[in-house]
Amino acid sequence: MLLTCSVQGQGQLKKTLTDAEYEKWGTLSVKELSLKGHWCSYAMNYEHQKDTLFLQRTTTKERYVYPNARDGRFGGEILFACMQGDSLQLHYLKEGKQLTLKGVSRFDLLLKGKYVGTLLSNGTLKVLNSNGVVVD
Repeated sequence: MLLTCSVQGQGQLKKTLTDAEYEKWGTLSVKELSLKGHWCSYAMNYEHQKDTLFLQRTTTKERYVYPNARDGRFGGEILFACMQGDSLQLHYLKEGKQLTLKGVSRFDLLLKGKYVGTLLSNGTLKVLNSNGVVVD
């Protein structure tokens, strides 16, 4: 018995994209890698939408999403920090604990993440230890 199969219909037709669909496209960029490479951050940047910053463990699919965030940085393997509006987002990598500090205009990670220095919108300087507690 001989079976024949038409070649027509076996190839998939390509969808024609509209101008509106091109606006949904973004640019993927790798931002940072933690000290030992266990975590990475990357961003999707869009021309007509809010950008998104991602934090992902390199050995699993564990991932955290920070819409409209910027300035993502690692403090060694201790924490990841980024600005989201006027809030500083701190993500403690080992514990998975997250902390939000509102009213922050700038920050810096000190001694590979053991301390976080912040400048608040009202001009106050604060330093937090690796547990998120303000140091006097």
